Amino acid sequence: THTHTHMANKRSRRGAPVVDHDDGEESRKEPAAEPAAARLDNDNPRAELETRRPDLAAKWEKKTSILYFMGQNIDDETGLVVAKLLANSKTVTTLDIFNNKLGDEAGKALAEALKTNKKLEVLNLQNNQLGDETGKALAEA
Repeated sequence: THTHTHMANKRSRRGAPVVDHDDGEESRKEPAAEPAAARLDNDNPRAELETRRPDLAAKWEKKTSILYFMGQNIDDETGLVVAKLLANSKTVTTLDIFNNKLGDEAGKALAEALKTNKKLEVLNLQNNQLGDETGKALAEA
């Protein structure tokens, strides 16, 4: 049998793009993933982190300079909140997000945060799901 997947220019009832999967038998449709940034409350990143991950929010105190978030299953959505907090932080000098689930969306947001954060000295992103897009963004930051 011949199997292929293609993008159709279709929209779901909510207006989200729909991805068609044609496996030669029955066609099933599922909405394309909405970017994580579109699902965040960008007006209050501290409250957003408190809602999503109170365990991480407790570590993010005003006077904290070293944050170790190793192995905390931090995904793109939470990573975007952390990036927003990092961009405005005046105290964080070390942010260790080793061994998490960050993807390129959060990686690029962290790179963008480096453009405004002048205090950060160490950023550890090892062992995440980061690709070339993040590498390019960090090189340009």
